[in-house]
Formats: sequence, C-alpha cells, structure tokens
Amino acid sequence: MLLAFDVGNSNVKIGLLGEDGRVHDKMRISSQLQRTADEYNVFVNQFLQQNQFVWQDIEGIIISSVVPLITGELSIFLEKHVEQPYAILGPGAKTGLKINTEHPHELGADLVANAAGAYYLSQGKPCIAIAFGTATTFTVVNSRSELQGVAIAPGVETALVSLVKNTALLRQVKLEMPRSSIGRNTQEAIRAGLILGNLGTVEYIVQQQLRELRQAAGDPELDIKLYSTGFFGKFYQQHSHCLGEFEEDLLFLGLQQIWQKNI
Repeated sequence: MLLAFDVGNSNVKIGLLGEDGRVHDKMRISSQLQRTADEYNVFVNQFLQQNQFVWQDIEGIIISSVVPLITGELSIFLEKHVEQPYAILGPGAKTGLKINTEHPHELGADLVANAAGAYYLSQGKPCIAIAFGTATTFTVVNSRSELQGVAIAPGVETALVSLVKNTALLRQVKLEMPRSSIGRNTQEAIRAGLILGNLGTVEYIVQQQLRELRQAAGDPELDIKLYSTGFFGKFYQQHSHCLGEFEEDLLFLGLQQIWQKNI
C-alpha cells in the first residue's frame, strides 16, 4: 500500500493507494500553514486506524505539493515518526515523461502528477489532463511523450470569490448550472456568466490545444485522449464533449506510476 499526499493551495488530500493505483480510501484536510508535523502525525495515524491499517502495511510515501511550508512540515513528520521510505515529487524524479517546458523546475508537482496519470490511462498516446481546482489547468503531453506545456485559468470558485469580494451589490450564490444564459435575477446572472463562461473557456482552450497538437504532429486526425478531474470536471461532464473521461483520482494515479518508476 502506498500513502500519497496531494498538497494544494486549498486542501491537503491523503490517499491510500493499491498496487493498481486505485485509491482504497482518502481524506481531505484544509491547507493550514500553521499546522505542525505532530498534527500531521495525528491525522495520518487516525486515517490508517479507521482503515484498519498499520504502518507495516505501508510500503512507501510520496508527496506532490505546491505549498513549500506544508511540504516542510510533512517532511519533518515523516523523518520524526515514520520509518518507511518517502519521496517528494520534484526535479530529477522519474515520471515517464520528458519535461519540455522552458523552465522545468517551475512546473507544479500537481501538473506533473496529473500528466503522468493521464499518460498512463492513454496507454502512451498524446493526451490532455484537465484539472478543476483553485485553478483550472490544462496539461499537455504530445505524441513524443513530452510534457509540452500547460494553460492555467482561474477556477470557478476562485472566480466567484473574486467577483463577490470586488463587487459590492453581488452576493455569494450556489454554483449550479443556470437554466438560461440570460439571467433574470442577480443569482441567475452570476451563474450564467460564471458557470457558462468558465465552460466556454475550457472548451476553447481544449480545442486550441487539440488543433496545435495535431498541427505539430502533421496529423489532423491524431487521436488525443482527454481526461478531466476535480469537482467541476464531473459537474460539467454531461454538458460538454471537451472533457473526455472523468477520473476522480487522476493525480493519485499519476503518483502511483511515478512511485513505481523511482523505487
């Protein structure tokens, strides 16, 4: 069993992964910068106990993190309390992909893990991993197994918080698909602009990336696999043909594949 950490700006997700990369169970806690190594020790031990596992069942630990302060506390926790080997996804890790961006060290670990998961699911075909979170990201792997680059857009909830914060007369609204693109009250108007606007952004970026990948390969019919993850990936699934297959645990699947290449 592999213990995996996905440290994001909003949440820390902790998963127990089997050898097939599938998640046995997972938990989520908020990304609080003041949380200590000893607190992580308590959380993780409770998580293992509720799943009837002991540390001897864990073969290793892998961390994907975009929050350095939390990475540091997790490292202290593992050094202080855990004997199992652990790895932090970063420059030098074997991923099965060639990182072909201008500044590879700047690439977020979550983007690399999502790409590795998508590449594994695509069985080596070019692919795009679309991840809906604090930001919406589009990570592209080309036909030469290169992580070619990324597009980053504001996440739906991030955009809503900004809109409400900076507009005095707008109130927080429930995020759900609008009945129409023409809102007849304030809440419907926000939903129409925010939900449909975000979906339009997603569809346009995906179409552009598909076109550029096919042009680069010289093959207008090139089969490119699409994988989406995150709450709004599932939310939008029935409303768009641009999201491909929904994979809830895409990042964890990528971490499993990366771990196997580095042990």
